[in-house]
Amino acid sequence: METRKTSNGSSNTGSTSSSGNTSSDIGIDKAKSIAANHAGYSVSDVTFSKVKLDEDDGVAVYEIEFYKGNRECEYEINAATGSILDYDSEVDDD
Repeated sequence: METRKTSNGSSNTGSTSSSGNTSSDIGIDKAKSIAANHAGYSVSDVTFSKVKLDEDDGVAVYEIEFYKGNRECEYEINAATGSILDYDSEVDDD
């Protein structure tokens, strides 16, 4: 954890949201594994179409998209903690 000073001099302790800070980053491979496992698949079972480290409201997140057959899954995973922030899954009927 990093302690940051606010403009009024008080301390704010917590994980940082700076995209330049990778010391607490879970890494791309772990993020892919978390998403695939949550969907009930292994990483080798799916085809990833997007894996991107981004920032959402000051929080570093991995945006993960993958396919398994005609199912598309999208995940947003906290890059520091590995928690799933959002996910969606839909079947392409075409």
